[in-house]
Amino acid sequence: MREIGTASAESERAPEEALWARIAAHPFEDARALDFTGRLAADMGWSRAQAKGAVEEYRRFCFLAVTGTEPATPSEEVDAVWHLHLTYSRDYWSVWCPQVLERPLHHDPTGGGPAEDARYHGQYARTLARYETAFGPPDPAFWPGTAARFGPRPRYRMVDTHRVWLLPRPSALRRVAPAACLLLCLPTGALALPSTPLDWRGPEFLGLYLPLALLAVAASFALAVRLRFAPGRAALAGAPTLDPLEAALLAGGPGRVADLVALILVTSGSASVERFRGRLVVEGLQGEAARLRPFLGSVTGPTRRRDLMGAVGEALGPLRRRLHARGLLLDPEETRGARWVALAPIAAVALFGIAKLVVGIERHRPVGFLLVTLLGLAASAGLLWWWLSRPTRAGAQALDALSRNQARALRAPMPSELPLAFAIGGIGILSASAYPELFAYLKAPLRDSGSGCGTGGSGCGSGSGGGGGCGGCGGGGGD
Repeated sequence: MREIGTASAESERAPEEALWARIAAHPFEDARALDFTGRLAADMGWSRAQAKGAVEEYRRFCFLAVTGTEPATPSEEVDAVWHLHLTYSRDYWSVWCPQVLERPLHHDPTGGGPAEDARYHGQYARTLARYETAFGPPDPAFWPGTAARFGPRPRYRMVDTHRVWLLPRPSALRRVAPAACLLLCLPTGALALPSTPLDWRGPEFLGLYLPLALLAVAASFALAVRLRFAPGRAALAGAPTLDPLEAALLAGGPGRVADLVALILVTSGSASVERFRGRLVVEGLQGEAARLRPFLGSVTGPTRRRDLMGAVGEALGPLRRRLHARGLLLDPEETRGARWVALAPIAAVALFGIAKLVVGIERHRPVGFLLVTLLGLAASAGLLWWWLSRPTRAGAQALDALSRNQARALRAPMPSELPLAFAIGGIGILSASAYPELFAYLKAPLRDSGSGCGTGGSGCGSGSGGGGGCGGCGGGGGD
């Protein structure tokens, strides 16, 4: 636990210190061939180190569960430890609860439904906030964000290994390795070739063109990095502070700002979402939403997302200039110039490839591989075009610092933390929140911006001397 400040605080926390000492001293490992930690590792497919880490997080969860004023909700990893501990019923009900916790800690099924989902989402976020206060930032390996914790599919489930095979998901390296081997094995050309590459046969031309394309992409990216992160583009002295709107523009561009405006309007009670029409109904600016008036323009009444994005995009000038003055964002003129300079190598190689494509089509030759390569160049150019609208090095550093400071809130934000967390993390922050209609509104395609929505998921909670909920599982009772 974190250190206590004053003598009076130490006196007030003495019972909690004693409780934590008992929890920390309780043995979960012994001399048996298969002790509690070993069984947990075997059941979950974890290493022993992972299992030991999960047990330590379970200790902390139980401390939070019996010292709080409301039920605490565990992660799935911690819940797995709790489930296993309940099967050690003599230790759990005869030692752990009466002697260590000094009160019963129940584990019961959730009732299900949107109301229960919202309750457990909130409980989980508040549990992580209390964890951070008591023990420091929660480890993401054992305490994932609400989106992962309450996703549509459980991360852990029991399977019959006699009936199915379990295969790990391929890593990024495994995905690209076959393509890399293919590139290395392509022919590099023959000894005797026509002097004009446009007259070469397909395999020989590709042997020249593919390395050229890779070099062009590498050169363009190198230029882009140099132009965007030029040494002269430094931030003003001191660590820059960012409000949610500034963070949204740096992290996600104009679209993120428009979505953040919608979020603030809804959470402040200034707007609501028509569930089945997928429109935002602005009803009057209240509280924090009053400062959004310049971004709304003539937007009133039911508004589709594309219209809101258009209104917000037209009003971003002052916000952009403020960030540019602080060295956090390129101005539009700098962005346009950087884009054309950086894209020059890709454009030159693409024109060469297009010329060969035309020759191949005229001569009725297969051009599939060349066409795919040109599409790859186009995708790289599009990525560079977008990337050069991103923040400067100082802006990226400011975002990184803000993300580190808000690490817990980005995984499980409290209501007051939601705007800033959304500004940094985007729409994924809402995937497991109490705003399913808003989530559906922001996820809808811009061409219609309309959809219905629904929620699902499971929750798990604890109650000191009472009950908790756990979707899809049962709990035990105490004397």
